[in-house]
Amino acid sequence: MLTYLVPNNLIQWSETNSSSIIVKYIKDKYPFFQEVNNDLLNSELELWIQKWKKSELKGDILPKNVFDTLDACCGIIFPTIKSLISILASLPISTASAERSFSTLRRLKTWLRSRMGEHRLTGLALLHTHKDIIVNIEEVINRFANEKKRNVQLLL
Repeated sequence: MLTYLVPNNLIQWSETNSSSIIVKYIKDKYPFFQEVNNDLLNSELELWIQKWKKSELKGDILPKNVFDTLDACCGIIFPTIKSLISILASLPISTASAERSFSTLRRLKTWLRSRMGEHRLTGLALLHTHKDIIVNIEEVINRFANEKKRNVQLLL
């Protein structure tokens, strides 16, 4: 339902009372928006809908994804909508990436590596998860050599 805040989806949706439907969904789904006044949220949504309908009539290009919508949303005029779009942008599309991370962690966190710090384990898990990213080994060696946080002198 939050995807209807994206202007391209909002224009295609032909409900006449769309703002009240979205307000009801938001209040049910996101309890931390309970303190937001219904009239304020409803009027903000109506203004949001009118803005994009006028933009479409003028022939402007409407944002088609959440990130373009987030850039186009003015936080001063639409503070609640901006926070809702931020929530929508941070929601994962599926749970596959989270499940992949957990299975990676199970393989990495063995008995031999059980004393590894969290910072190092996070870096190792990211390297394992994103295998397709090419790491410049010379840059890693130079960065490690420039850090002075070790007991043994590194000779280059």
